[in-house]
Amino acid sequence: MSNDYELVIADPRAPAHTLVAVIPSPDCTVGAQHRVAMTRVRNAFNRRLNLERTASVTITGVLFFAARPLPAHSAPNGAELAPLLSFGSSC
Repeated sequence: MSNDYELVIADPRAPAHTLVAVIPSPDCTVGAQHRVAMTRVRNAFNRRLNLERTASVTITGVLFFAARPLPAHSAPNGAELAPLLSFGSSC
């Protein structure tokens, strides 16, 4: 069982256009090149989650193309941001 967070990201101007963004479980990032960044993202997300469920944020991640079948809310081409490397408030 994975404890990754899979976020559905939507364009506020076109909410039907969604993309999945993944924040991996710390248990799955041991030895990863960007483990510190992934841990910071998860901590920032956890702090923000305690305040609100829907928010405008700025994120940065690694572009990844998921294999078919695509999970719900995936981009039609299977593009995902996995893992997220930064998560912060929008200006």
